[in-house]
Amino acid sequence: LKVSEETERKIDAAREGYRSAAVRSSIAYFVLHDLSKVDPMYQYSLDSYVDLFVKNIEDSRSITKKDSAELSLVERVQVINDYHTLSVYKSTCIGLFERHKLLFSLQLCFNIMKQKGEIPQREFSFFSQGGSSIGIDMQEPNAHASWLGDKD
Repeated sequence: LKVSEETERKIDAAREGYRSAAVRSSIAYFVLHDLSKVDPMYQYSLDSYVDLFVKNIEDSRSITKKDSAELSLVERVQVINDYHTLSVYKSTCIGLFERHKLLFSLQLCFNIMKQKGEIPQREFSFFSQGGSSIGIDMQEPNAHASWLGDKD
């Protein structure tokens, strides 16, 4: 019984170590899924995405084998994230119209940055929706009123 409990703790610890890879892959999948809102032609199967993810995990091992030093778990997860993100980007761009490639890149980048906390939600909302997303009562006062007027 003690051996099984210890094994369970080791499995849980290993699983937690790969959580950021799972988060990154889910971000990429949902960006792909949301492309159907841009054009109904863009439909992506979860099954094929899972197959791509598993293949990318296996293929990313070949990159780490070229390194003579053993990678830590954090480094391994970073390699998986980088490899998978680039693979999803390349394989998706093959099937996108040229005019939608920049939108896909922007969405993927913004969602990754939001997950990392590199883009504050309030600033992202302002960028994506304009000034109307902030009520007049929530707006900060104009810090540069002397040279930047509030009205036309």
